[in-house]
Amino acid sequence: MSYTADLDRSLDLAQRAIKHAQKHGMAPTPRNFEIWYQYVSGENGALNEDIDRRISDGDQITESVAGEIQNQYFSPSQSADNVVSLSSKISIEIEQAIAVISAAAGTNSAYGTSLEGVGSQIGKVKNADDLRTIAETLVKASRDMENGKEQQRSGIQT
Repeated sequence: MSYTADLDRSLDLAQRAIKHAQKHGMAPTPRNFEIWYQYVSGENGALNEDIDRRISDGDQITESVAGEIQNQYFSPSQSADNVVSLSSKISIEIEQAIAVISAAAGTNSAYGTSLEGVGSQIGKVKNADDLRTIAETLVKASRDMENGKEQQRSGIQT
């Protein structure tokens, strides 16, 4: 969704929230605005059901009722719980990313060590068997490197 669409939607919701507050005889204070904005957005089904039930039961949405609604659906402890939950999820993602990066560094380091070993052996080649051994070492190191990359890709996609 583009910025303009988000802005247009937000402005529409804000205007509708203010109209709902006025319809129920409530000042558009930050608390009341938050409740009615959330209500008209339809993003919190439980909140909408609660308010709709109260209205259909003939209850007025007074400042006192708004306080109850705020405590139930917008309490600071609920926000804190959401932050803790999100923080835990992010922490797990960061740990996984670090593990993938560490594995990549280890794979690259092992490949570099293999290449150094081969480089030191090239000057000592005396026959076709020595050259075959070096070639096999290079092929094995390359395959190990490719397998390591594939595992890293799998770890990133998980």
